Amino acid sequence: MRVINYTLCYVTDETLSCGRSTCDVVRDALKGGAGIIQLREKGYPREQKCAIGKQIRILCTEFDAIFIVNDSIDLAHELDADGVHLGQDDAPVSAARAILGQNAIVGISVSSTEEALRAQADGASYVAVSPVFRTGSKADVGKETGLKGFDSIRKAVSIPVLAIGGITAENCETIARHGGDGIAVISAISMQDNITTAAETLRRTIINGKRHMNKSILNSIRQSKPLIHQITNYVTVNDCAQITLNTGGLPVMACSPDESADMAGCSQALVLNIGTLSKIQIDSMISAGKSANIKGIPVILDPVGVGATSFRKESVLRILSDVKISVIKGNAAEIAVLAGETSLMKGVESIGQYDQIDSWSLKVSRTYCCITAVTGSTDIITDGHSIFRVNNGVPLMGSVVGTGCMSAPVIACFCAVSSDLCEATASALSLYGIAGESVLSSDPRISPSYFKNSLIDEMLHLDESSYDKMRITVD
Repeated sequence: MRVINYTLCYVTDETLSCGRSTCDVVRDALKGGAGIIQLREKGYPREQKCAIGKQIRILCTEFDAIFIVNDSIDLAHELDADGVHLGQDDAPVSAARAILGQNAIVGISVSSTEEALRAQADGASYVAVSPVFRTGSKADVGKETGLKGFDSIRKAVSIPVLAIGGITAENCETIARHGGDGIAVISAISMQDNITTAAETLRRTIINGKRHMNKSILNSIRQSKPLIHQITNYVTVNDCAQITLNTGGLPVMACSPDESADMAGCSQALVLNIGTLSKIQIDSMISAGKSANIKGIPVILDPVGVGATSFRKESVLRILSDVKISVIKGNAAEIAVLAGETSLMKGVESIGQYDQIDSWSLKVSRTYCCITAVTGSTDIITDGHSIFRVNNGVPLMGSVVGTGCMSAPVIACFCAVSSDLCEATASALSLYGIAGESVLSSDPRISPSYFKNSLIDEMLHLDESSYDKMRITVD
């Protein structure tokens, strides 16, 4: 299944587009980073909707965006849409999946906790709380839920929650800070002078709001103590266990095929690191990965040295074929290999220049439907749409054996308690880098071996104030 970028959904309405065609607005909204386009066009005859939908389908394919249809399951099927958005009086989720397939995206509009819980129980992909604020774009909606109602729904369900109704560039950050996964808008895009700029502003504002909200992730990790199952290399196994514990999670390393699947089944995240791989270990990883997929927990893959030998590359490709990976974390050379490019490596170390790493990381995310994290002097994290650049950390981290491996369980701890895996991965790597900065500032002449132990210990001292030191930009 694809990684769905719920941050910004544009709902079409040509009557509110200031004389511009729906397809022109959609194209510019996609340029600005809209991840979902919903074909609405209330009042238009089916033939006209279908003609517009065919053009939107092409545009969404071009921009690797999600295309859904409002209300009509049959039209969504005819247009080969990725899914459908249903109202309370429309057909049930089961009917949509029967026609569109089990992997179809099915969203439901809700205005109460009861409706949201029912939608989740029925198997909805997401809910859209409507309307959150007073809106003039839709005449067929009831009384606004307000932030209090939105909060209640957000806390009640575990599936993504979007906000729609009265959303503007001025209030959308508030939605993110209240835990919203994204927004769905009409006039906040369609009635603006510059569509691309409007969409880009909304997207960036939501992302920044999510980061503020994610200050609570550390507390969530330390309160829930997620069990992080790791099948990793014997060079860094103790370091990975300790940094997991210091981050707030609980480490377990169950490498035997006889128990790896069972252990994954009772964990909250799984880390697969091929640093010292064997055929038996790969079998164990795949067994654990399949179990994790069934449970629905994140799987983080560290393809250490994937370009060094044919065995490593074949093993990683086998894992990627058999297991749905949530996050691939690697250095530039490893990500280049997975993108089908040539890389230079000595053993498991990356050498050479990788000037096209942005496009390669986007390609890996889109190919394997996952988050891609490229570690380096500037870490790059992408879901195939947005690119986060993390500028925290110190060069000494690259001189210590194991710092790359240790970052994977840190990412796993964050992903175990967050529904936004891209933001969680960026936050994890940023805070990990901040811990390194703190150690070096305390002792600028510290040796690599002492630095590693101090780095692990510094993870214990991270708190909400550490977020103020984040240096993350978003493209």
